[in-house]
Amino acid sequence: MTNETTQLSNERIVRFPRRLPTNNPPPLKGMPLNDRPAPLYALAWVCGYSKLYKNLSVGESELVDSCNHSDVVSKKWRQVRDPDCKYVPRPLPYPGPDGKMYLIAFFNDVDPAANHTSRSMNAANDRVICAAKIAFGVDQDPSLDSTLAWYRLPLTWAYHERMARKKARWVAKGRDITEMDGGFSDSESETEC
Repeated sequence: MTNETTQLSNERIVRFPRRLPTNNPPPLKGMPLNDRPAPLYALAWVCGYSKLYKNLSVGESELVDSCNHSDVVSKKWRQVRDPDCKYVPRPLPYPGPDGKMYLIAFFNDVDPAANHTSRSMNAANDRVICAAKIAFGVDQDPSLDSTLAWYRLPLTWAYHERMARKKARWVAKGRDITEMDGGFSDSESETEC
């Protein structure tokens, strides 16, 4: 990890990290830390569109795509959610500016009774996180487990990171970066509705 993902507790923060591991959750949104309010973070898995649609299609009678994926997540959530967890909103599939889907289990701005800190630190056994994992179809693809982390919102930084990686690939291949467009040749396309 970079020096940006350091402990948030008693250290002086120059800026809040873009990502935090589940065992180092952010404070509640707005909580003052070193004279700065904590930003909004989302606990989420990250994957490409096609992987999300494929995982959600398991057990469904119809193909899942960009037109119905939110409906399928809602349906699965209603089937598996813990009725005692009324303070946690339904999981949210969020298209990031980097061409990936952020599968948000919950945010750091929920009711303090939700206890996002202990839930995050016990992610493998937490009922809400496990229910969100099933609702998103993440349980169908164990490789996505490693992407579960806290992501700072808004996700504009994700686009800039992706563009920097693309620029580095162009330079490594000896290409002229002035010819590089803003799109992503390696991004997955969405199905048109």
